[in-house]
Amino acid sequence: MKRLVTILVACVVVALAGFALLVFSVSDERVRVSAAARLAELTGFSAEIRGLTDVSVFPVPRFEIGNVVFTEPGRADAEAVASIDILKGRVALLPLLLGRFEVGGFTLIRPRLNLVVDRQGRANWTPVRHGSVGSVLGAPPGTPAANTSSAGAVRLGDLRIEDGAVVFVDQNAGIREEVSAINAEAAWPDLLSGLTVRSSMVWHGEIVTVSIDADTPYSFLQSGSATLRLGIESVVANATFEGEARYTADPQLEGEIAMSAPSLRGLARWIGRDPGLGAGLNALEINGRLSLLPHAVTVSDLSLTLDGNTAEGGFKLSETEEGVDLQATLAFDDLDLSVYGGPEAAASPAEIDRTKAFALPVDLAGLKTVALDIRLSAASVRYRDFALQETAGTVTLRGGTLDVGIGEAALYGGMAQGALSAKPVAEGTRAKISMTIDGSDIGPILTALAGATPVRGASRARVSLAGRGETIADIVGSLAGEATLAIEQGAVTGLDVEQVAEMLNSGRVEGWPTTDTETEFTKLTASFTATEGSAATDDFRLTGPNVDVKGDGELHFLSAAIAGHGTAKIRSSESEAGDDADGEAVLSIPFVIEGPVSRPSLYPDPVWLTKNPEANPEDIARTREEIRQSTPEEIIDDLVRRGADLFPGYPHRNSLETVPQ
Repeated sequence: MKRLVTILVACVVVALAGFALLVFSVSDERVRVSAAARLAELTGFSAEIRGLTDVSVFPVPRFEIGNVVFTEPGRADAEAVASIDILKGRVALLPLLLGRFEVGGFTLIRPRLNLVVDRQGRANWTPVRHGSVGSVLGAPPGTPAANTSSAGAVRLGDLRIEDGAVVFVDQNAGIREEVSAINAEAAWPDLLSGLTVRSSMVWHGEIVTVSIDADTPYSFLQSGSATLRLGIESVVANATFEGEARYTADPQLEGEIAMSAPSLRGLARWIGRDPGLGAGLNALEINGRLSLLPHAVTVSDLSLTLDGNTAEGGFKLSETEEGVDLQATLAFDDLDLSVYGGPEAAASPAEIDRTKAFALPVDLAGLKTVALDIRLSAASVRYRDFALQETAGTVTLRGGTLDVGIGEAALYGGMAQGALSAKPVAEGTRAKISMTIDGSDIGPILTALAGATPVRGASRARVSLAGRGETIADIVGSLAGEATLAIEQGAVTGLDVEQVAEMLNSGRVEGWPTTDTETEFTKLTASFTATEGSAATDDFRLTGPNVDVKGDGELHFLSAAIAGHGTAKIRSSESEAGDDADGEAVLSIPFVIEGPVSRPSLYPDPVWLTKNPEANPEDIARTREEIRQSTPEEIIDDLVRRGADLFPGYPHRNSLETVPQ
């Protein structure tokens, strides 16, 4: 019993002695001095503790230090490189009893890191290279034993950050970036162990979460490679990477990447590369093999989905002094460009609000910092109802100038080639289009452009037009250039020539007759000269078995309307091929045509009508009275108004402008 009491007393004495030693070891002042020295040793900066220090022993030794400031050594007047409002830490008990101050983990509350590159190119974080962490990480490879020994001696423990911030300023480049609301947990017991980081932060107004798992980060810095798993999540974009990280002359990543963004336009704007307003550039998905260098990203074995279009290929994205440079080769199965025509693109041509669609701005100024060189191929390319097959083309963008080229494409039974160029100018945007069509059926082309098929047949066409302005309407309304058209073995759809001849002859035509009949022709030719958004022709010619039409007129691009006049010689189906042109079997009728391309209105020439002996007497009397009391221009105006009554939603222009005299 006596021995037991002696042992208990001895234990109490030892405990009291140990407690006294522990209290002495973790005094406020000692912790304050030891913490400052340890932080200076790790970072290479001068560490000054300007706030209060609070130390607690139970249940485990802990400390709390207020207002820790890091400055460049030897520069008392220098601005703080980093500061911590409150620094909390755990102290390892056994080393402390043996006289060593080892921190088992840190918690940084409201830390702030200010990284500055001055005008001389000097970085204010250089001293970190001279700290114990920096000296080990920066030691040249080639002495593994020494490096390993030093690395194992650098104890890091767990790190927790609450409400941190990082500010980066490059005074030469005029760049300022800030990441705020940083909350992170990092586990890295020592430099030879694996690193795990889980963090969230706010960048450019969006919350971003980042996860990092590196098996051997020290190996990455010394031997050149390590396995890395990286994840980034935000409402703007999500990305994952798994592969190898290499540290040669510059850090590199090589591995599999998956990325998605609900809006590519929003992502570009978020990272500071605003592409401006426009349609498309929405949902994006990328999967492939990534090669990442400091100023270039290459993705091979690419599977890309953008705006619902899927492609395979690869691309390289580089950062240049001017901005961003993208080079890509992409192969599509089905490329639908309708989304890039704006919200009206999904509607049929007849449903489109032309005023609203043409009012869309065309602004390429926001693309001056973007360079593109893209080679495309597609089994089919569609824009609304317009479709190309087996298409190969290029898209280039330099200094805000966009060039789109179609090398060759199958188009409705024929072939097509073309080019589109758009360049920012003082007046807005200058656009130029050139196209060649050989053997394509013009019917579906007109359906796609105007919503109807008034003519069908194999066509050859050459078009060269240019215009400029701030909106689509400005550009279309200023188009100028030349075009030629030739259609062989075709037909005018919805037109019965003999029925129209009878109606014209009697003067009772009130519009385009509705019929399922087609009038076949052998050849249709015309050449056009375009100025100020209108294309004029004076050599229109249509010939066929029962019809021969000559005429002139204008095509107005903005309203998709025609206006003109001509003479139609019509042979009845019962006539013999040998009848004379001025015999009874042939009827020659002057006419006026006006209205939308899809369904124009036909009228007999009023002067000819008064001289036609077969016309209705009442119509002749009325017409003669109108001519007697009105000028010819007023007569034409009245005829145009009659057409407007048939098409109340159609914006007719003044007849003096629309009907050639």
